[in-house]
Amino acid sequence: MISSVCQLVTQNMEHTYAERIAMRYYNEAQQVVVEKTYRTYAHEIRCAVTSLREKIPDLAGRKICILSGNNYHYAVNIFALMLAGAVVVPLNQNKSWDELSYELDLVEPEAALWDGGDYPYNESLIQRFGDRLLPIDHYTACTVPAEISEYMREAQLAAINNQAASYGISVDTLMMLSGYGSEADYLTMLDEQLPEAAKFSLLRQAIAEQEGMTADEAELKELLGDNYDSYVEAYGLNYIKQDVLIGKVDQLLLDEN
Repeated sequence: MISSVCQLVTQNMEHTYAERIAMRYYNEAQQVVVEKTYRTYAHEIRCAVTSLREKIPDLAGRKICILSGNNYHYAVNIFALMLAGAVVVPLNQNKSWDELSYELDLVEPEAALWDGGDYPYNESLIQRFGDRLLPIDHYTACTVPAEISEYMREAQLAAINNQAASYGISVDTLMMLSGYGSEADYLTMLDEQLPEAAKFSLLRQAIAEQEGMTADEAELKELLGDNYDSYVEAYGLNYIKQDVLIGKVDQLLLDEN
């Protein structure tokens, strides 16, 4: 049973319904219909959480306004703010500045997200918030260095080669039995998914650092036992450490919710 926003994101979006289409919308600039799966939606929510925490110190409990038309960025930020523990204050962009100013005086928000629309009160809005007026697509700058994606690619290739060798079959045969078609088909899919997977991994690492989590060699040897050397040879020590830390973060999120 889902009882929190965190569970909604981690369980439903990232696992149960990960490959289902969450949203479709028309991109006027590119003149195409864009589809977002729940996996992508959840990933961009987490990117937004990270971005907001960087821009607004002590975000939890702060009142943050959203002034925007209905769009995908609005849907991302609503969940991101709730996931970060902030208080969401939606504003009606069709109201007059006198009406909005009155509401802002009552709420006393820490910051505001806006879509940059051509509103008659833009000058007053900018004057009121200054650098605390953030673009609603702020999270789209969440990028991953190319070397991290390449590192994850090498680790995945080592994993499938090791698995194929343990079964005494070729990588192509393993991929066919796993439903990927061939090694080339698998690599094509991997290259498409790696940037998003790398961002997701970095977000979990950031949580691990914030919580002071570690995974040293002594702990890994105790965890893996006699398989330690073979795992290190197959996957590399850094990959195993990363995998253990991600597991700890996932358990932390589940325990808290």
